[in-house]
Amino acid sequence: MSERRARTSSISAAPTLPQPSSPIRTGRASTRRAYRPGATAPDDFANGALCSPRSAVSLSFMCVHTSMDLRLLLLGSPTTPDRAVLVAVDDLAHPTIGAVITALGLPLAPTSIDGRRVDPDQPAAELLVDGATITQHAGQPPSSAPSAVGVAVVAGPDAGRITHLAEGATLVGRDLSAAVVIDDRTVSRRHLEIHVIGGGVSLHDLGSVNGSRAGIQWLSTPAPVAFDALVHVGASSIRFHSIPATTLPSAAACGGRIALVRPPRQQPRGPQPIAPPPRAQGASRLIAIDVVSIAVPVLFALLMAVAFDPRFALMGLIGPVLAVSNHIGQRRRARRDNARREISDRQARTRFRNDLVAARAAHERDLHERTPDLGEIARRIDHDVAGLWERRHAHDDFLSLGVGFGAIEWTPAFTGEARDIDETARALLDQHRLIDDVPIVIDAHHPVGIRGEPTDALALARALVVQAATLHGPADLRLVVATTDARSAEWAWTAWLPHTHDPRADTRLVVAGEVALREMVEQLLGAAQGDDVAHTVVIVDDASLVANRATPIRQLLAGLRGATAIVVASPTAPLPSLCHTVIDVAADMVVTVTVPARASIQRSVTATRLAARMARFVDPEASSATASLPAQVTLLQLLGNDIDASTIAARWDASRAAASFVVPIGVDGDGPLMIDLVHDGPHILVAGTTGSGKSELLRTLIA
Repeated sequence: MSERRARTSSISAAPTLPQPSSPIRTGRASTRRAYRPGATAPDDFANGALCSPRSAVSLSFMCVHTSMDLRLLLLGSPTTPDRAVLVAVDDLAHPTIGAVITALGLPLAPTSIDGRRVDPDQPAAELLVDGATITQHAGQPPSSAPSAVGVAVVAGPDAGRITHLAEGATLVGRDLSAAVVIDDRTVSRRHLEIHVIGGGVSLHDLGSVNGSRAGIQWLSTPAPVAFDALVHVGASSIRFHSIPATTLPSAAACGGRIALVRPPRQQPRGPQPIAPPPRAQGASRLIAIDVVSIAVPVLFALLMAVAFDPRFALMGLIGPVLAVSNHIGQRRRARRDNARREISDRQARTRFRNDLVAARAAHERDLHERTPDLGEIARRIDHDVAGLWERRHAHDDFLSLGVGFGAIEWTPAFTGEARDIDETARALLDQHRLIDDVPIVIDAHHPVGIRGEPTDALALARALVVQAATLHGPADLRLVVATTDARSAEWAWTAWLPHTHDPRADTRLVVAGEVALREMVEQLLGAAQGDDVAHTVVIVDDASLVANRATPIRQLLAGLRGATAIVVASPTAPLPSLCHTVIDVAADMVVTVTVPARASIQRSVTATRLAARMARFVDPEASSATASLPAQVTLLQLLGNDIDASTIAARWDASRAAASFVVPIGVDGDGPLMIDLVHDGPHILVAGTTGSGKSELLRTLIA
């Protein structure tokens, strides 16, 4: 069993709102109320999280027309809670944004929708979508100058909050007067100052108690910071990013909801192997002078000189001279070769160090890309919807969720066998073995247990749910929330999520109480035969709900394919044995994960706002019981199941007689969809992404 501790991220609880009173109606006639798939019926507001007095509003300026039933979130301030309202907008009557604001009982003050300034005379049907956030600016209207830099809280109680920064100095702290408020007791009231100049960012700690640092650098003096750097502010963490230009989505296309067509995902390449560490080449061996080989010729020459002629002594000197000169040459060549080998070894070690640093940095980037932090999650919901629902059930990181930041051990992959690693290379490997401030990940394919004080454990569970809903679409992931009556308000925000909507029964899979829980389980198990949702994650906000195999939740987990659970328990309550991963949440925002070792948390106000921003999206790949089109249709169904030789010959004769070439290619709302290759042609362009069915369509045309 391994353990890992990590700095955590967190989301806080949404305000509890009472039940609605009678709807407010404006105009001359009432509007017919029709709750379509994806909309929230009045029963969903009974828990008090999505409605308040005067919060069900019907806008109509003509006779009865079909209206868009939208849930809107009126954003509050640090001292006032957010408020949710239900609005029926008659898209044929063309009400304006000003009419909506007036019907809601709000003053006609400068207003922003989804963070963008709007004009009161703009048509409401073109701007409002399900889950739109409305902000009214008291006093001075917001600056029209676009902000190029944003700061996101990625760890700590306020994780997931994004603030747009203007040019100049911005105060960060716990004080409500700060431009970036971080409600964390480890953050000083005036903690840090951000300077934005020309798109660049520099930071200066203002003498805070717990300090500020980027990596290992303490920010006691003004210092520039890169956008991808993680900056620790007390026990919380922030990260900077650029803000792309955004346009408000059009609600007219699909009754206030947007079909989010996901492009093919470009998965990260993963870790790339590097060359193994070089082995040092040994120094050239110096050969000593052979004294015997020199002495023998000299002695022989001396004997010859004595016996015959003194000039023989000169011949005896030739051998020693050649031997000495050869030895000197060898030493010179050895020194030259050793110098070359030393340069080669130094270059090889430098290449290995550079490859090691680059591989470590690439692995760190890969970890962050695969597991985006809560700030990046919020940025995708607000600005980069191409990153929403990018994971499919076939991806290797499906249901891999981050629970915070921490240090992991890393060993590079080598292209060959690493043998005889010398001390220098081993020291380099040890120096880069730990990677700090990277996401700690759990595999939620198997049940996860969260143990801690109620507030802290709930914050972590919220973060996991928001991540799961952002990274996985409703076609691949269903979310079910089971809680008690006493804690139902803590989970009311999940009713915004498209993943908790069951289109077959047009209900929300957020229940409290034993009776409602049993009814929901029977509903899901009864429809399990034709269920095409790949995975179901059940959030269990009381460990007693899964205490034994006879409980409805355990029956649901056993009856649905790909079902798993996230179980929240108090520090003293025993977690069920089905939990494969156990996470202990401490009060100091540090999470300890056991088996298989991974760590993150969030506030409910932030979770509510993020969930509301996702309410506008529908997954076109998710099946719907009320959809007019089937999920698929076969060629025999289009041609008629009684196809034989006589019917084929009859079709050929009819085609020749009509001088046409009509073939079915699918179905629409009126029945089979036909094209005439003679009158509609003579050419056809078939386009689509890889795996979209281009080849199958061509086979259909030929058949």
